[in-house]
Amino acid sequence: MEKKVIYSEKVAKPVATYSQGILAGNLLFIAGMTGFNEKGEFVGSNDVRAQTKQVLENIKGVVEAAGGTMKDIVQTTVYVTDLANYPAVEEVYKTYFPTDPPPRATLRVDLARAEYLVEISATAVIG
Repeated sequence: MEKKVIYSEKVAKPVATYSQGILAGNLLFIAGMTGFNEKGEFVGSNDVRAQTKQVLENIKGVVEAAGGTMKDIVQTTVYVTDLANYPAVEEVYKTYFPTDPPPRATLRVDLARAEYLVEISATAVIG
């Protein structure tokens, strides 16, 4: 099976050892995205809604770079540092998946940096 690295110019370049996405056949595996915009600036310090919006825009950028849309996402994993933020994350999340949302898991975790309030990874089927 062919494996292709996917990068979007709409998403900040990784600062660690990972790819934004990997397309294996027609399956797209999208890395856990955080609140960095395409310029590498962190968006939404202490604002989980702003971070969630940027995270989902990053996922959208990667899925579009692979030739898909948000409707092609078949699974997500949402990581939050505080479950009290879950309602705000959900408020933004449902605007990106207004109908037939993908299955997901939501976990409370410690993330790599203290300012990260939310991180989301996703899988899509392209084509």
